[in-house]
Amino acid sequence: AFHFEHHSPFELAQPIVPGQGTVLVVEDNVEVADVTASLIEQLGYQTLRAENATDALNRLQRGDKIDLVLSDVVMPGGMNGIALAQEIGNHYPQIPVLLTSGYSDVVQSAQSKFAILRKPFQLPVLEKSVREALERGAARDGGDRVLQFSRWRGSTARE
Repeated sequence: AFHFEHHSPFELAQPIVPGQGTVLVVEDNVEVADVTASLIEQLGYQTLRAENATDALNRLQRGDKIDLVLSDVVMPGGMNGIALAQEIGNHYPQIPVLLTSGYSDVVQSAQSKFAILRKPFQLPVLEKSVREALERGAARDGGDRVLQFSRWRGSTARE
């Protein structure tokens, strides 16, 4: 089998070892949260839990070490997963968010802006999605260094 993989310079400069990091699982259904967390732990990641968006944001505000947020789209309370993802994007842009849903219409409607994983998960799909999201987060994290470097060379890097 041939593997054609596109590597951005960030992925090469900052290799991410699969299975490192902490994933915050945001899910109001305890059974689903248990299954999701155990799948993620099978991949070698650590997991933290939040029952809803407010709970998740509280953890982030407290400064819990979180590398990725995996959130259900449909949750009780004032804020659903898409609103949570937008909030995290505004305040914690270095933390990637993966959304999950068992409802196919939700997956369709929000597809454009956020990656949404269908439940029930298949482990290989979950693994690939988590890894790619973490790589995106690492690339974003390194973004400002690149801008400083190009400015230093005297070119005009537009912010």
